[in-house]
Amino acid sequence: MGTLPIELRYALAFGLPFLLVALTTPLVGRLAVRLGAISLPRADRWHRAPTPLLGGLAIYGAVVVSLALLGAHDGRLAGLVVGATLVCLLGLVDDLRSLPPHVKLLGQIAAACLFLIAGVRMEISAAPALVAVELAITIVWVVGITNAFNLLDNMDGLSAGIAAIAGGLLALHNLAQGDPALAVLGLIVAGAAAGFLVHNSHPASIFMGDCGSLTLGLLLAGLALLTARGGAPDLFLSFLVPVAILALPIFDTGLVALLRRYHGRPITRGGRDHLSHRLVALGLSERGAVLVLYALSAACGAFGLFAIHLGFWPALALGSLGAVGIVLFGAFVAQVRVYAEPAAPVRPPPWVQPAMAAVALDAVLIAVAYLLAYLLKYEGNLSGAFLRQFADSLPYLLAIKLIALLAGGAYRPLWRYFSISDAFSLAAASAAGSVAVAAVVAITTGFAAYSRSVFVIDWLLCTTLLVAARVSFALLADWFARLPRTESTRVLILGADDQGDLVLRALLRSPTYHVVGFLDPDPAKRQRRLRGVPILGTPRDLLTVIGTTPVHEVVIATPLPRGPEHERFVRLCEELGLPIRAAATLMPEQLPEGQRGSERHV
Repeated sequence: MGTLPIELRYALAFGLPFLLVALTTPLVGRLAVRLGAISLPRADRWHRAPTPLLGGLAIYGAVVVSLALLGAHDGRLAGLVVGATLVCLLGLVDDLRSLPPHVKLLGQIAAACLFLIAGVRMEISAAPALVAVELAITIVWVVGITNAFNLLDNMDGLSAGIAAIAGGLLALHNLAQGDPALAVLGLIVAGAAAGFLVHNSHPASIFMGDCGSLTLGLLLAGLALLTARGGAPDLFLSFLVPVAILALPIFDTGLVALLRRYHGRPITRGGRDHLSHRLVALGLSERGAVLVLYALSAACGAFGLFAIHLGFWPALALGSLGAVGIVLFGAFVAQVRVYAEPAAPVRPPPWVQPAMAAVALDAVLIAVAYLLAYLLKYEGNLSGAFLRQFADSLPYLLAIKLIALLAGGAYRPLWRYFSISDAFSLAAASAAGSVAVAAVVAITTGFAAYSRSVFVIDWLLCTTLLVAARVSFALLADWFARLPRTESTRVLILGADDQGDLVLRALLRSPTYHVVGFLDPDPAKRQRRLRGVPILGTPRDLLTVIGTTPVHEVVIATPLPRGPEHERFVRLCEELGLPIRAAATLMPEQLPEGQRGSERHV
């Protein structure tokens, strides 16, 4: 295979393991059934039917065969194969007999040590004193990523799909850095994972089991370590790429561990509390949740590939914003109730409190806005005198702006219900902080060396970021609330006015209802929208609307006047078998006194 054209080798590196896994997985499934390696439905598992395990054997075999035929004769790759063999056997025994967690941990540490022996390790510095630190970080990284993919294997197609995306992105990065051996390895892992998706996509006919998830996780952890050693101009950028590409499994594992600890639950015990489960609880289908996580993983990885070409300071600023976005998304999905009651009373640490977390996030956003202001003003040239100015004034700016936000009441509103008035108050507090910072800098330095436009740009960026962070919660809540659920009652609201808006907002917060549209007596409102929900016509158009839009129930926000129109509407609803409900039965405490009650009134 050494004489093959490089383009053909890359194509085979993906295609060969893809075909091998796709063809051999059914055979492995039959073997699993004979051995009794079947995953039965349980309360803490997602699948609903007995499903064979051991699909990871097909993945492992395809990777080894493909590397033997297409891979470079490199001791580092040999170390990866030996380590993958160890964890695959470890996972196989666990799939058949269920090993204790500490035994699996010891096996993973042993595999990480094999990596070290083969020369696969994290390199921080040439200083001999840091060798022990590098070895410890390598072991933690390998064990952490390996377990992250094991935990990520909680929904059909999720772990394999994320592994395919990560392998492909690592291959692209190594191809760009001029390392064809690592590019081939990345394509082999991506091809094997993608081939398994043929049988593991929803509804899955087989699971990869621990022998598969541990193998994929270990291979990607090792490939990421080797990737981080080449090409990037500095340490931060060299590690930004693999961390960004593997951000989703890292984030999912961290969030699950944190929330289980917060709720007093064992971290090692399985559960339906991962990102995928929370997205389904928010209204996505199982396939939709997996696709959203695919998109997030690809976006994080693409950012890593792009950021390496920006330079240190722009990459640091944009990477910090990306990290804030991930934290905000995690905070939003963490509110989804997936546990009944805490298993044990837990006193959360102070930094978990919402106000403390908001202050920490604001501190990051304030610093990033100031950094971006300098980069925009000086066209990315943050060095010399400009860097000294930035470093000298940043402590003043952070302290003063946080105090201004606190004094302006920025930490009182609930982010989920952030309003326009809250945004104006936040902008005013941000402006006051910027003015105070400029005054302090002028008093302490004379302001001669500083650019006034930097402070104007900083105020605009800072205000935008602070408002956007808070609005993101409301936008996410609104988007998920509008998702149609198969079990939801599809509601048509009568009255596209203030009362209709009040009813709509109440129903959007309930997963029980899905508002499909409005009817309103005013024909001029037809085809317009209220909070994104279409006004489908007048009450006279009910029959036409029902013919094109499935409706389970009519909710009356604004009653029709008594008369022929009213009688016709009621009679038509009765003929169609369409229940009529007064809005007061949904939210009586929010309606005017004259509209309260549970009578069937239109």
